[in-house]
Amino acid sequence: MEGPQAQGGLPPPPPPATVVAAEKPGAPGLAVAGFVVGLCGLVFTLSVFCWFIGLPAAVVGTVLSAIGLRQASDRGAPRGLAIAGLTCGVIALAIGIAIVLLVIFANLSTGIDEFDGGGGTGGTPAIVAPLLAAVLGRRDWLSRGGP
Repeated sequence: MEGPQAQGGLPPPPPPATVVAAEKPGAPGLAVAGFVVGLCGLVFTLSVFCWFIGLPAAVVGTVLSAIGLRQASDRGAPRGLAIAGLTCGVIALAIGIAIVLLVIFANLSTGIDEFDGGGGTGGTPAIVAPLLAAVLGRRDWLSRGGP
């Protein structure tokens, strides 16, 4: 007897089946990145002492999440992380802007006479003087070192 059953009398094993499963599309990478950066921005902004890190992170997180949301909508992918990142970023932006306004108005209420350049007993910190000058359009403050 010749053929495939000649060796041991058993037929050869069938070839391995190739299964192609339709993959469910995952969230776009920019949506995930936007969520992570937006959440970090929210955490840093809520810590109040690191709002200057949280505010730029919130802007980046919001932009990445918005782009990720568009990509998810175009692909039919889940949009949850993009929406969560957008929400965290917008909340962090609102809190960060409120903190910046609080700092500006708190420094304005201290009065011009209390300015000491940030190196002594109180008044407007030296880092805030250029910000105040830019916001209020007072270029003469820059030459004097503050209000």
